[in-house]
Amino acid sequence: MIRVTRDRAKLGDVDFVTFNVWEYCPNFPNKDKASFCGYYVLPDAVVMEAGQNPWLPVEQAFEAARLVALKKDISAILIDDPKQKLDVGSWVQVQNRLIDYLDDHS
Repeated sequence: MIRVTRDRAKLGDVDFVTFNVWEYCPNFPNKDKASFCGYYVLPDAVVMEAGQNPWLPVEQAFEAARLVALKKDISAILIDDPKQKLDVGSWVQVQNRLIDYLDDHS
């Protein structure tokens, strides 16, 4: 099971995967239709893991982050979404039944 939060302080000393969310706004007439993309960074790393696609839709990218956390026995994911434009609760709970804790109140 994975703990998911936006609040770094709530993670204490546990290792965690940082999941970065960013907003892609195309330069088209319908640029109001921004989409969210994401990628993950492993503990003690500065950049994303080789082979990742930073243009993945946020739901797919989060699933990749969750799977790598499980594979590497990492118990938490920190969501880095500075503008907090993404409603984490709605898609994490629908997308992943294996999340045991979601703190989306920070």
